[in-house]
Amino acid sequence: MWNYIKIEMRRAFQSKGMLYGLLAACSISIIQIIIDVLPMLEFLQPISEITSKKDIMFPHTVFQHALPFNASSAISLYYYMIIPIFSAIPFATTLYRDQKNGYTKNVFTRTAKNNYYIAQYFSAFVSAGVVAVVPQILNVLIVAIILPSTKPYAGIGYVGIFSDCMFSVVYYKNPYIYLFIFLVIDFIVFGLLNTMALSLSSYMRSEFAVLMIPFLILQFIDFATECIEASNYSILGITMPMQPYINVSFKTVMIYCLVMVIIDVIAMRRQDMRKDWYE
Repeated sequence: MWNYIKIEMRRAFQSKGMLYGLLAACSISIIQIIIDVLPMLEFLQPISEITSKKDIMFPHTVFQHALPFNASSAISLYYYMIIPIFSAIPFATTLYRDQKNGYTKNVFTRTAKNNYYIAQYFSAFVSAGVVAVVPQILNVLIVAIILPSTKPYAGIGYVGIFSDCMFSVVYYKNPYIYLFIFLVIDFIVFGLLNTMALSLSSYMRSEFAVLMIPFLILQFIDFATECIEASNYSILGITMPMQPYINVSFKTVMIYCLVMVIIDVIAMRRQDMRKDWYE
């Protein structure tokens, strides 16, 4: 099994899809810096003896303007909306292509089907997680060079999150640990969303339809929760560190992850029992 995991991981990370997905996502993170961060430099007033009191204010910080924290930026919102597409580019359609072009027939004569499917799902999960979080890390690192990492304080009004937001205590104690927690959540959630493309690929009629599955799931749940006024249960809301939807619970994250894992297990079981892929 480990040999096939290495093979599939190599297919994922050495593919043009991985390059294109990372370039597209990183481009958005860089554009966000150019549009939302660089203009803030002219408002950073150096503190000195001649600085008037009215010019001394809480500085613009990483935790206000970086992509994961900028709640007022349309680019930040669009990033989390479309990142499922970029995350799906490297590997979401590989299983669909393998089944259509007969590649699985050769694989199943050499190894157990479970080994192949586990390798496929694992590679899809990891590749999507990497594409989702690497651009965020790149963005924060660059913004940290441009703006100070001044610790946020509750009550300032224009920086920080509400006290009833998930992990708000961690945010005000150590924002970088808070960011790390959300990066882990994003890696897992977007990785599992990508595995949904594999689980539902047998119902699709085109490769493009398979590619769009993670994005459509995200948008459908976000639209449905908006309609019933339960935005705190939106997948989009639980993946954004700026938390535009309040009262988001970590239990919601766990439930979504558990449901997607169950769907994946059922789908792998059904695929394992099918004989038409190789006979």
